[in-house]
Amino acid sequence: MGARGHTERGAALSTKFEWEWAPGELRCPACAGVLVARRESLDCADCGAGYPVRDGIPDLVYPPVLAKQDKRWQEEYDGLAESYDEITGQLALWLEADLAADRERLPARLDLRPGQTLLEVSIGTGANLPAIARALGGHGRIVALDLSPGMMRVARRKAAALAGPGPARQAAGGGAPAAAKVGTLRLDFVLANGSHLPFASSTFDAVLHVGGINEFSEKRRAFAEMVRVAKSGARLVVSDEGVPRWHHDSPRGRRLIAGNSLYRHEPPFADVPWRRRAPTGGSSPAVGPAGGRKGGPRRQSPRYEPTRLWSDRRRRRT
Repeated sequence: MGARGHTERGAALSTKFEWEWAPGELRCPACAGVLVARRESLDCADCGAGYPVRDGIPDLVYPPVLAKQDKRWQEEYDGLAESYDEITGQLALWLEADLAADRERLPARLDLRPGQTLLEVSIGTGANLPAIARALGGHGRIVALDLSPGMMRVARRKAAALAGPGPARQAAGGGAPAAAKVGTLRLDFVLANGSHLPFASSTFDAVLHVGGINEFSEKRRAFAEMVRVAKSGARLVVSDEGVPRWHHDSPRGRRLIAGNSLYRHEPPFADVPWRRRAPTGGSSPAVGPAGGRKGGPRRQSPRYEPTRLWSDRRRRRT
């Protein structure tokens, strides 16, 4: 695998795929400088940091030495990746939860429209990809990010199945593409830390994270980063598992928490960068601006619907 350098459409990072990033769209997670494509790496034009590109996937994980909590979950998900869908499927049966229906509701919550660009933070095994691809109508772009290489391998195989036969199936790794096209819909994969997103500000029309925010060591920073990379007016949907406090002592609640301590977590409202706007026919709260870094001006932030932050039924990454 080798890079072909810059094109008018951005950096082509793989001999198999034209990875169509606009110039300046990918940013150094350490300093937010512009990343320049080299033969097998991306190098920051500002601080000089280098990031490897393996099988067409840029490894933009930062910091180089992860926090203990983040490293623990990265390793756990790597180990669970191949059996994760089966595990969550069995859990859904026990909970009598319709995960497929939950996923089909995500595009409406995100107000997705054909031609838009969506970032999914913590793509996991790619379980949400089919519903999102259908909502985008074969047009637009999905950027799939995860900290776990193992989970991303599974998601790449699902992307290959979505793309169908053709060049997108011929990637290194036996049919697991670094990027794929479904019609004119593009899927790109990035290995990165959700608390240090390697993108310019105001890049995405929608941002999604399902199942994992309570595992982040820097929740407040993760929320601020998701806001930063979203365009003004974008929808952000964040969901994670949890048992409502009033059910903690019920027989079902006790069984859930005993089986998975993460169900005890409260919604992390304190970590959301709230800012209340003056009423203009309504008084909906909004996420506050998270500017101040390179890559875009400070601007009005995406509107935020607090009732949609949390789901008490979802298993992480489902």
